[in-house]
Amino acid sequence: MDSAWQRGFLRIANAPGVIEVKASFVGSHGIEIVDVIAHKPFIHWASGIAGQIRDSLQSASPFKVALVELNADFSYEVKYEFENSQRWAISKLNGGSGLPVEH
Repeated sequence: MDSAWQRGFLRIANAPGVIEVKASFVGSHGIEIVDVIAHKPFIHWASGIAGQIRDSLQSASPFKVALVELNADFSYEVKYEFENSQRWAISKLNGGSGLPVEH
């Protein structure tokens, strides 16, 4: 999408019967939201793996949100939220920047 990308974010939200996947990245043109239609195979893969991630955690309650932060050197961090389903929302609507937001 942008060979000069610096950081990327993948947010996976689990709700009963629904998995929402959103992604954004910081690149040469600023912060961009990943087009889910144009990158449908990637989004489909991320949706499929969300269940595997959830099932692999040794927790009594499944996570509501997972956030993967990826750097250009391919170092990464995965964060999980078990209560707040709005945490780390990725949007440019209503003044959003496209970066994950702590709610």
